[in-house]
Formats: sequence, structure tokens, C-alpha cells
Amino acid sequence: MPGVVRTAASIREEPLLVGATTGEPLGVSSAVLAAMAARGGEDADGVFERELHEAQVEFATRPHTDMPETRAEIVRRRAEEARHANQAGVRLAALALAAACTASVRWEWGQAGARSARAPSPRGTHV
Repeated sequence: MPGVVRTAASIREEPLLVGATTGEPLGVSSAVLAAMAARGGEDADGVFERELHEAQVEFATRPHTDMPETRAEIVRRRAEEARHANQAGVRLAALALAAACTASVRWEWGQAGARSARAPSPRGTHV
């Protein structure tokens, strides 16, 4: 339709925080978020938050009117998140799995996440 401006929806990513040498999930999201808050500035603008699992820090992009803007924000947020994770002594592991709803499936998801931390994979992203 002429005159209609479309926006890209907010995109959320929830990488797993893993040990730098072990690849095992580590429940340190509170420490990573505290480091972001202490630094202040854009890192503390409320974009990053603790996910359901203590071993994840989530971010969400703002809605944009074009994909290059969305991509630029994702790249910038990933770099910020990785920098703070590295300062906390952990690394980010991309997940291609959705978080589960039940305790037994959640445990299996955690095990799969630990395995995926040892090999490159796409990041867990949802719109």
C-alpha cells in the first residue's frame, strides 16, 4: 500500500553463558548484568536482561524501518554482550534451540546447550 511504512519487529537473542575452557553452562547472568550496570551508558540502557535461565542474558532490538538498521543494532548488541561476558570470564554460545517449558525438557535443553557450546551454531533468535 502506498504511504505505509513497515517496521522490522523487535528481535530477541538469548545466548548461553558458558565456561571459556569447558563449554559448560554457567549461571552468571547476574554478574554479567551487574558489570553492564556498573559501566553505565548504552550498556545499561535496559536492553539486556536476565533470561529465565541464570545461564542466559537476553537482549531485544528496537523496531526499525529497514533491515540494515536492524542488522547494525544486532551486531552492536552482540559485541556489547560478548565484551561483558568475557570480562566475567565466560563466553557466549549460540543456541538453535528454544527454551523448554517443563523441568525434564528444560534439563535436556540444558544438556543440548552444553554440547552446542563446543561447536559453532546459529544463535537462538525469535521475533
